[in-house]
Amino acid sequence: MSVPFPISHSKLEIARCGLALQKYNEGDKEYDTPEFEFTEFGSESHAVIDEINIHKDQHIDDDLLNSFIKKHVTSDHVDIRKAALKYMTNFPYKNVLYSEYKFGLNESLFPCDYDQAAYRGRIDQIMMADERTMIVNDNKSSWQIYRPEVPQLDFYCWALSRTYPEIDGYIRAIYFIRHGVWQKSNYTLSQFANIENAFVIAAEQAWEQELGKPCPGKVCMYCRHAMSCPSAEASLDIIKSYEDALTMAQKYHVMQRQIGVMGKKLRKFVDTYGNIDLNDSEYYGYHETKRLVINARDVLDKLKKAPNLASLLKVSAMEYRKLPEDLKSLIPVEYKTSTKFMHGKKGEIEEEQEQEE
Repeated sequence: MSVPFPISHSKLEIARCGLALQKYNEGDKEYDTPEFEFTEFGSESHAVIDEINIHKDQHIDDDLLNSFIKKHVTSDHVDIRKAALKYMTNFPYKNVLYSEYKFGLNESLFPCDYDQAAYRGRIDQIMMADERTMIVNDNKSSWQIYRPEVPQLDFYCWALSRTYPEIDGYIRAIYFIRHGVWQKSNYTLSQFANIENAFVIAAEQAWEQELGKPCPGKVCMYCRHAMSCPSAEASLDIIKSYEDALTMAQKYHVMQRQIGVMGKKLRKFVDTYGNIDLNDSEYYGYHETKRLVINARDVLDKLKKAPNLASLLKVSAMEYRKLPEDLKSLIPVEYKTSTKFMHGKKGEIEEEQEQEE
C-alpha cells in the first residue's frame, strides 16, 4: 500500500497510540514529527555529543567543550559536562564515520533522498569495525542500561543493508550517556528478511487503523497529552483517589523495607567476596567519603587575635564554602574520611552533601 506520509521507527511507535493519526486527521497534512516532551538532558546532551563528533579531528580542550555546552545547554551545565567528558573518554568518537546520518527508502524499499522517502531515519553514529562490518550506534539518556537487541537498531541495520549491499555484517550498539557505558551486539544479514517483512507490515497496519483511535502503551509517558488523555490513565497508573494513594503508599512502604533487606544481603555478600562491579566505571560496596569539619577550638584561638571574626563561630561547613578565600584562610578546617556501604564511582572519593557544623 502507499503510506500517507513518511514514517520512521519512532513515528511508527507513536502511530500505535493514535495521536499522530489524530493530528493528521485534523488537517495537518505536513505533520512530520509527533509532539514529544523530550527531556532537556537527552536533547541537550545529544547536541553536545554531535558537536564533539563534528570536531573530532580537533583537540577538544576545556574552552572548546565549554563553547559547545554554552551553545546548546540551557539546563544543568554540570551534568551535561560530566556526560560529555565520559563520552570523550569511553566512546571511540575519533572513529565515527557518520554522525546524525540520514537515510531514506522509497516504497519499493530502495535508497532515495531523505525528503522523498517513504521510510526514513536518522542514526546517531556510524563506524566501521572493519572493511565489511558496520557499527550502528544510538545514544540513550535513560537511567536504565539494557542490551542493544531492540527494534530501532534492527530497523537501522536493515535500512543500511539496502543502501550498502557490500556490507556483510552489522554491530548494533547503544551508548548510555548518563553512565558512560557502551553495549554492543553482532547482527547478520540472515536476520534481515524477517525484520523487513515485520516492519513493513507493522507500518501498513498502523496507518490503516481508525484515525485517532487511542492505543495506549509504553509511549504514553512521553506524550504531552498523556495527563489529559483518558486512554493513557491505565498506562500511567495515575492516582485518582485517596484509596489509590493509600494503596501506592503501602506498596512504597513495603518496597522500602524490601530494599533495606536487599541492602543487608548485599552487604553480607560484599563482606565475604568483595565489591560488586555494576559496569566499567561503577560498583556497589564500601566507598570512601570525606566530610569537612570545622575545628571550633582552633577558631576560638584565632578570635583572640581577630575579635571581628566572632560572627564566624556559627558558620556551617556548607556556608564555609561560600566564604571569600581570605576569610577561609583564617578558619582552620579538616576533612574526615569515612567508609560507607553504597553505590559509588570507581577511583573517586565523594564529598558528602550533608555537612556537619
